[in-house]
Amino acid sequence: MDAAGQTRSDDVQDCKRRTRPAAQTVMRSVRETLLALLANRAAGATICPSEVARAIAPAGEWRDAMPLVHAAVDRLLAEQAVHLSWKGQPMADRAGPYRIALR
Repeated sequence: MDAAGQTRSDDVQDCKRRTRPAAQTVMRSVRETLLALLANRAAGATICPSEVARAIAPAGEWRDAMPLVHAAVDRLLAEQAVHLSWKGQPMADRAGPYRIALR
């Protein structure tokens, strides 16, 4: 317990409350970027997740953004907004290399 009477657990919870809105904003931005890239493609066309990462990350740092892209893809899959494939074969879930298309 510190001088203000807070425990480490309180500090962690406080940090989570402060950062949650920022994280939600980032995820919304990733999702919007992904959907915008798909909307700008021909019907049935696919995108690579790295295209989304390159669109949202500073130059040369797109690999660091891949976990955010994967998380957004997982959510869109759960909502049945997109589907995944690799070399033209449908994929039930995200594993290994994949392409993303609107459903």
